[in-house]
Amino acid sequence: MTTPVSNQSRHASGSLRSTSPYLIGAAIGLLNIGAFAAFRKGIGVSGAYESGAALAARKVAPDALHVNDFVKTRQHAPKFDWESWLVVGTVLGGMLAAGADRRGRAESPDDTNDPPPRSPLASAAGGALLMYGARMADGCTSGHGTCTACLLGRSLMAEMSETTRNMLGLATGVVFGALLRRGGLDDSRTIVGQLTGDDSRVAKTMGSAVAVGALGHKWLVRRGQTTIEPKPLNPVALVGGSLLFGVGMAISGYCPGTAAAAAGSGRREGAWAVAGMLAAAAAFVATYPRLKNALEAGSSGKVTLFRGTPPPRRPPLDMVVRPGMGAKSVAE
Repeated sequence: MTTPVSNQSRHASGSLRSTSPYLIGAAIGLLNIGAFAAFRKGIGVSGAYESGAALAARKVAPDALHVNDFVKTRQHAPKFDWESWLVVGTVLGGMLAAGADRRGRAESPDDTNDPPPRSPLASAAGGALLMYGARMADGCTSGHGTCTACLLGRSLMAEMSETTRNMLGLATGVVFGALLRRGGLDDSRTIVGQLTGDDSRVAKTMGSAVAVGALGHKWLVRRGQTTIEPKPLNPVALVGGSLLFGVGMAISGYCPGTAAAAAGSGRREGAWAVAGMLAAAAAFVATYPRLKNALEAGSSGKVTLFRGTPPPRRPPLDMVVRPGMGAKSVAE
């Protein structure tokens, strides 16, 4: 009888030819700092699924009451912006990294003892659950985990055209997707292995990304370029959303970012998970107006772990210098 090979031993043997999780995490942390500097926001992909679903709903049924109510109750109107291009880039990054590995969808001979991939139904159902949970909690693992809860007082966005922002978002996504692929995080067994305790790569990667991002955030604070801007502490939304997200992650073996990279690298279960996420994002658009009050029940407002409730933040100013006009402040 052949003994199954664990994820940990498979990674150690190099059959997946993945890079050190500490290096991958550090690179993601640096990429996240760059995203804050350029976009005033860190790398998070679940919001792009929501925006895509809302845009599609407005195209199909522009007069639908639930779509109009959704747009009114969200902070920003949905649009295909740099975050959407970030997701597209993540898919392309996974594709390019898979091509560089010369593996694509094919697994190495050392993986013959592994269990078969998840069924399309399990992948889609898991993706749907985790996406609905992510939108309830207003963020996924990248949005709440690797992104330090801060907002830049200054950014490059005021000096960028929309095309430049979108292309930079695409490039950021390509690097992000390639890093996920090189770290072995496009494989659903890696995340499931973390949940079962057989593989610690996810914890090492996320921990390294958070550590590097936190150091970068502290450096930006000292330079006066960052202010703390946490999301509201809504217990119902956070606890309920995280429960759905965790169950969905265990079923599908993916989160929104890794599923996009997996789809790009040619994994069918990743593509099915993305399909489920898009369907759940559409369901969230349809149900959010009715759930808004419940999700915000018991809200403690914007609080931080050690400093209590932060003082009200003044609108940040960006300084733009144009020839013949001098310096002009632009409030955002």
